[in-house]
Amino acid sequence: MSGGYVAAHAALCDVLDTVSGLRVLRRPGALGNPPVAYVPPPELTWDGFVEEPTDAVFEVVLAVGADDRALDNLFRFLPLVTAAIDDSTTVDAVVKTATPGVWRTGNTELPCYFIRTEVAV
Repeated sequence: MSGGYVAAHAALCDVLDTVSGLRVLRRPGALGNPPVAYVPPPELTWDGFVEEPTDAVFEVVLAVGADDRALDNLFRFLPLVTAAIDDSTTVDAVVKTATPGVWRTGNTELPCYFIRTEVAV
């Protein structure tokens, strides 16, 4: 395993753990109670003739309960999550976009944002 993107995944999860009221899912599996952030494996890029990836893009999922407060919760947590990522001193990451959508996990569909986060590895 590469140290760069594996370490970036762990660091990004640690950063999201600092957001009050948000549970972070580091691995796929049991969803539990939203609001949650899930950090999936990254999209990787090799820039040139190198063995290890040079860039990673994580599509961080910010999901909330599908109830009458869904939009309020998305709008409340989105700036907290993006600020935590952008202001981090432990991971060299930047938020590029946040696309609204529905996160399907098992039989559950949750309102979410897919937060495209670029990380230098």
